[in-house]
Amino acid sequence: MTSTDHEIAALLDALRSGEDDWQTNPDTGIPHSAGIRLHSLLVRDQAIREAFDDRYQWHGRGCSRVSLKMLRDWLSKVTTEKGGEAAVSALRRYLEHETQQLHVVMLLAGARTEPGSEFALGNGVRLVSQERLPFERFRRNWFPSSVSSSISCGLVRTVEVPRAHTKTADSAPYNWDFSHEKNLEIARLSLAMCRIDGAKIAQIGTIVAPDDDVPSYGAQAITRPNIQHLLIDRNFMDGEIARASTIFSRLSNLREPHLQTTKLPIEKLSLAYNEGGVRGAEALRTALELIFLTDNEVTEMSYRLGLRAALFLSDDLTSRQKIFKDVKQSYSVCSKSVHRGMLPSKPAELKLISETLELARQALIRLLDVGSPSWHCVELSGGNRFTF
Repeated sequence: MTSTDHEIAALLDALRSGEDDWQTNPDTGIPHSAGIRLHSLLVRDQAIREAFDDRYQWHGRGCSRVSLKMLRDWLSKVTTEKGGEAAVSALRRYLEHETQQLHVVMLLAGARTEPGSEFALGNGVRLVSQERLPFERFRRNWFPSSVSSSISCGLVRTVEVPRAHTKTADSAPYNWDFSHEKNLEIARLSLAMCRIDGAKIAQIGTIVAPDDDVPSYGAQAITRPNIQHLLIDRNFMDGEIARASTIFSRLSNLREPHLQTTKLPIEKLSLAYNEGGVRGAEALRTALELIFLTDNEVTEMSYRLGLRAALFLSDDLTSRQKIFKDVKQSYSVCSKSVHRGMLPSKPAELKLISETLELARQALIRLLDVGSPSWHCVELSGGNRFTF
């Protein structure tokens, strides 16, 4: 640290202690407070002035307007937590490096993880518990408490991007890599395909947040609650995470349009699990159609669904016969529920819907292994041959 840095740190510590430390300017004879002297030191530093004096600071897909006053406030906050020297060191590290660390985070609610837990899913994506979300300062100071209280965990991908400050917000100084968000979305779908225990999880939003050591007052790309109900196991046991990690790897290897055609039935299946009622029945019916039918197949739908599910999911004749019967009947029950506006009252039919949900999930997971088959070839070969 330079002598100027030591002076800035001393002034920050003085302000933290409440001692304003008034001193007289030898040139003018006018007494200056510690706050005024601190601002003067910040203004005189060219690197600080060019980055924070009425500039736009870019974080990922967006930017925040910054000023020396905001920088001083940030330094004061860090000083309160870690001391003046730590605050100045963090500022210098930021200014001396051409890149900055950001966290792309998809906040999730309605699921529980063990306190302090963190699981690697792949491609740099981690599932972390609430208290380990890597932007404590942002979480504490900016995120609305009404939303923050509902956050249970999050999907996180930490990235390095160019450090960029501009005079206007007209255009981004670098191209943002949207694969970061895509990886989080794939991780979300992977969790949705884990074995389900009836827990609900909601996507609160996606945030690009600066690391705590980045002097900033902004977190960009905040998506306000756009709740989507997803599937996830109540407790993230090692087996569940291993399953999600495997699915994540498979989904990551998919290319468009196959990824999109795989994503839609997963979303419908998630909706079916969590919504229940008529909406859930309608979603299950749609998921089955998306998995086992092609666009031009509009006749004998329940028969085709049952036959293809049976041939695709089992090699055993007895098991195939049961799957064939259950899927056909379940599809019929779902269709009647949609048309009548109410679910059946018979417990056996409700149980049938639940069992068909699990069959659809198994089919989706197998599709990730073998790809999208030619269903006519599946039928003609008795399920022994797949042509893609």
